[in-house]
Amino acid sequence: MDESAEYSRHKTKHTHRVLYRAGYWRDWFSKERFQLIVALALNDWVVHEEKDWGKLYITGYLITECRLYLEVKTTRKDWKHLEHYFFERVKHYIAEELKEKEYCYGNVSSGNNLGPVLPLQDFKLFTVCPLYENWLLQLITGHSVETGYDHHALNRLKAWLDAQRFCSVIDYKGGDGPVMVVINEKIKV
Repeated sequence: MDESAEYSRHKTKHTHRVLYRAGYWRDWFSKERFQLIVALALNDWVVHEEKDWGKLYITGYLITECRLYLEVKTTRKDWKHLEHYFFERVKHYIAEELKEKEYCYGNVSSGNNLGPVLPLQDFKLFTVCPLYENWLLQLITGHSVETGYDHHALNRLKAWLDAQRFCSVIDYKGGDGPVMVVINEKIKV
């Protein structure tokens, strides 16, 4: 089945725009490792489909040093079960990273000033907030922003997004970013 047929097979009806702010676990990793953990979890999330909970498509994202800006389309309005799966995948990749670095859960880390590493179920992964930043949303979902005049802040935002390695702007400009994105036109709304 070709890509557009696969996307149109699922009638996505619900758009969710969310800002995830990482908890203190973010400090355990470099910026690049944090971004990679989140990108891997997002990719797992996209390919995961549950019979009772439907399908999810990422139409825009930006992963910064400690935040994930995200727009997804789902086949169901209630998507908390799908969101829970994303959190579980993040925990999985955190655990994998900690194993690689030979950290022990419940013990003080070995020389990296991490302090006590709690069991993964004992801390909040993300603070979840609605995402209302209109210019950012439009740009990460492939839409243009027109102000009618040259707006310095908008130009800086565009340049900053163009320089990001973990952002859907890459996909909308014809490249392949690290996260599987469905270009907006391919989704039957």
